[in-house]
Amino acid sequence: MKSKQTNVRWIKTYQRSGSKFFAISFMFRGFNIRRRGYLSADEALLEGTRIRTLIIQGKYNPDMQAEKVSKMSLDTYFETIFLPAKSNTLKTSSLRTYKQCFKNWIQPVVGKVNIQQIASKHAQRIIDNMDTNEKSTDTKKTVMNVFKNMVNHSVSAGYREAGINIPTISGKAKTKRVLSPLEVAKLINSAQELYDEEFSRLIKTLYLTGLRIGEAVALRRGDINLERGSITIARRYYENVTEGNWDTPKNGKIQTIPIHPELLQVLTLQLAEGHNKSSQLLFSNEAGKVLKPSSIRGKLYKVAAKALGNADQVSPHALRRSIASTLVDNNIPLDSVADYMRHGTKVLENHYNQPNRKQFRENFKSLQLVANDED
Repeated sequence: MKSKQTNVRWIKTYQRSGSKFFAISFMFRGFNIRRRGYLSADEALLEGTRIRTLIIQGKYNPDMQAEKVSKMSLDTYFETIFLPAKSNTLKTSSLRTYKQCFKNWIQPVVGKVNIQQIASKHAQRIIDNMDTNEKSTDTKKTVMNVFKNMVNHSVSAGYREAGINIPTISGKAKTKRVLSPLEVAKLINSAQELYDEEFSRLIKTLYLTGLRIGEAVALRRGDINLERGSITIARRYYENVTEGNWDTPKNGKIQTIPIHPELLQVLTLQLAEGHNKSSQLLFSNEAGKVLKPSSIRGKLYKVAAKALGNADQVSPHALRRSIASTLVDNNIPLDSVADYMRHGTKVLENHYNQPNRKQFRENFKSLQLVANDED
């Protein structure tokens, strides 16, 4: 297939692992040139032209490419080949996850290993290291998915001959906690007792909007339209990243959600009485700076321990899961809840709405499943 970006016939395109690559393929003065794994038509054109120039000058060494590949470590491949390719196909949040998984769990164990020498034993070493650090099944599955994608990508791009067998992660993922409306009410009241009214408002806002914590702390006063009864979600704050703390929401889209009547008074008070009314941020510290998500998680954990007696898995994201489940349990259509949560319905089913089996049994027993045909 001829490249759309150029009229050069020896530049081809192909798809592998969800990513688009470019290749060069030509016969020139007795040399049969086949190269794959370029990220753009311009890159392929530049490399092809360089090779043709070397051939004309009598300086072409066909072993140069093989030597370059044979010396490439997993570190180098991740930074120079894999990440640039994935940046074209992954959402910003997913790309951050890839970087964190590599930096925290893959690089320390096998980062210096040659890309061509990566084997199943290296995957097992990564798993063993996570086991030693008592990481969750979910974390292990995420890390190994990143590792598997890297290896498969290196095969597609021509840096390896074949993939490897990735050991299966044993054990079931831990059931994610969903809070009842009563438990949420206890959290809101306890937050005010332990800290202040503003933290209590933040907890209620997180729950009633289903916002991710990074989206909530990034809310600005101008995002709240009390007259229309709407909130605009336009940005997200990321903590502990090197390339900048502000970005678009997780799905990359600016969206608007309605304000629930129970939240209207909370937002009205927050706009009038927030810690720093001169700050553009809706929620901020007394200096007008953004609240750190890690600090909020720590405070919420203490609030849950006091209010519920069990703080296990109570987090800002648990509030998001809980409102999704509460809405579905109250017969709000799944597609409407998914739109409110800014998620696909499949994701909502798999990750947020967990079946309320007790409620199902009660409803099931009360249903008339066969119509009465008696006259």
